Parts: sequence; C-alpha cells; structure tokens
Amino acid sequence: MKRSRCLGSLTAMLAFTACDPLFSTQYRQPIAPITADQCVETALRSSPLVAIVSRDKDPDSRDVTSSYHIVVRDSATAGGEWDGQAAREQKGDSAWVRLSYQYMGFATPPRSDRARWESEAYEILESVRARCAPEAPSAVTCRAGGGLGGQRGACSTRS
Repeated sequence: MKRSRCLGSLTAMLAFTACDPLFSTQYRQPIAPITADQCVETALRSSPLVAIVSRDKDPDSRDVTSSYHIVVRDSATAGGEWDGQAAREQKGDSAWVRLSYQYMGFATPPRSDRARWESEAYEILESVRARCAPEAPSAVTCRAGGGLGGQRGACSTRS
C-alpha cells in the first residue's frame, strides 16, 4: 500500500513537471576583437549590478569558453536579487557574451520583473563590452527559447 502510494505520487509529479516547460531568455553582446575569458570575468565582478560571480565547471555548450553563475542585485525583485548565467562563447572568429535566465512556466516572473531584468542585462553586457571590447558596437540581441508546441518565452518586455 505504502509503495503504491509512493509510486503514484512520483508518477503524478513527473507528469506535472513534464507538462510545464522550461523557458530561457538570452541576451547576447558581440565582443570583437575576440576578448579573453579573464577580461569577461573581471568585468562581471566589477559591475555594480552583479553581487556574486562563480565560475561554472561544466559549460552548457561546446562554443562556451567560460561560464558563470551570477546573482544580480535588484531591490524591486522579491528577495532583492535574481539568478542568471553569463557565458563567453566563441565560434570561429566570432565571440560574444551571453547573459540568460531560466524559469518554469508555472513560475513565470511578472512582466514588470522581466522588463527590469532585461534592462539590467543590457547594462551588465554594456559594461562588459566597454571594458573588454570598447571598439565593438553596442549590439545586444535577444533570443527566447523553451516551451512546447512552438510556445516560446518572451524576448522583449519593453513597451
């Protein structure tokens, strides 16, 4: 009896989480000429918006040369901060810095939070560009991913 209840609970949990997709919002700033990983890490650490920078051991893609878990200061967000990931990526003679955050559909952050996070991501990426590749134009782009059946996370939350 106890075992079947446990199995039933586990099955229900898997069914509910399988139906609730993970969304990702990624902001990317080209950095050319190609910049060293160390510069990106130093720039992240010196950004007034970034409270914590910790280097990830396992990059999430083969194009990633360095990856960091970051905590962004934001007094208007519950808890006063939000978690994100920053990464330096390189493919051929192109390099960029990516700042992203993820969320489950059931925990979609309010539009006002996502709009603020977008502005903060732009500010952080601009500070990395200014420090590591000042010759590169400010050209942040956004890519939203995740969802099921063509459903995507919101890229721009600005009015």
